[in-house]
Amino acid sequence: MLSNELQTLFNKEFKGEAKVSKLSADLRGKVIVVYGSNNLGKTLQASRMKNPVFMPFEKGMNGVHGAMVLTTRSWSQARKHAKKLAGKNFVKLLQQGEQITLIIDGIENVGRYCREYVASKYDARDIASAKGGYGAWQPYEDEMHSWVDSIISLGYTVMFLGHESYDKDKDKYTIKGDKRNIDPIKDNADIVIYLQSNGVDENGNEIPSSGYLAETKDFFARSRFTCMDTVIPEYTAENLEKVIVDGIQREIDEKGLESVSFDEQQEIYETEDMSLEEIKEAIKEKYLALEEIGEEELDKYGEIVEEHLGDVTVSEATNKQLEALKCILDDLEDLLDELEE
Repeated sequence: MLSNELQTLFNKEFKGEAKVSKLSADLRGKVIVVYGSNNLGKTLQASRMKNPVFMPFEKGMNGVHGAMVLTTRSWSQARKHAKKLAGKNFVKLLQQGEQITLIIDGIENVGRYCREYVASKYDARDIASAKGGYGAWQPYEDEMHSWVDSIISLGYTVMFLGHESYDKDKDKYTIKGDKRNIDPIKDNADIVIYLQSNGVDENGNEIPSSGYLAETKDFFARSRFTCMDTVIPEYTAENLEKVIVDGIQREIDEKGLESVSFDEQQEIYETEDMSLEEIKEAIKEKYLALEEIGEEELDKYGEIVEEHLGDVTVSEATNKQLEALKCILDDLEDLLDELEE
């Protein structure tokens, strides 16, 4: 925890950009990866989560009844689904407190769809032969990262379901899929669960799988939360939710933290979005403030604009130069703060 003095300093120097992170014992906004071999209940239990919506990248829905399924047979559909799920009506529902579970089933195939799209973008047979044989690996990585980010940042409970693959270098099981496909998913996951079969009982009935939330010498798994149980003996949707909620609440209680809602927790990610005209108007206000101080400060204004826009003036800047204008505004605010001290 930060001292009051340090918090005050951060608030003064960074203004609205400095916020204290908080824990929320809520499944909304959580990113969960569940992986293992076939027939362990990954898809079935995901379908029993609250308001399940599937985006299947493999044919594994035959044993599921009653879930919403978004047909996904190409990268264009995957992108379209992500865009629609970010629409104002869905976001409004999430903001009202509705828990919606978005399930990406068959995550190793997400990369295949993405690679096909990137290759077609460069009119190539595959991404290795794209860009004159140099390969389009960076565009593929960027496209994957952008898509994953677009679906995990809205407030859905996002579950990624995948298969296991034996990593010879690490001598353990890990999530199946190429690095550029899996890393954006794994790196953003709050919880990675490895499922393991328990075989059958004496009557030949299948025993429910067990889920593991901590890495061992045999497989990769993890949780960002320090007080969460590391084993779910009987992996079910209900037991998964209980382990997550109870684990986070236990951490809050043991550390004497303040329990907050999901919406309050997400405030650290909120930014003030300004339009092109709003930024230009704000820069104009800073210019007028510098003009009142003196000619020397106006010279500094010119230097700042030239640094970020070159020969282009603020009035000539377009939406493509929005980030440059934001940098100009930040530098002008810093300059005025220095002059006031």
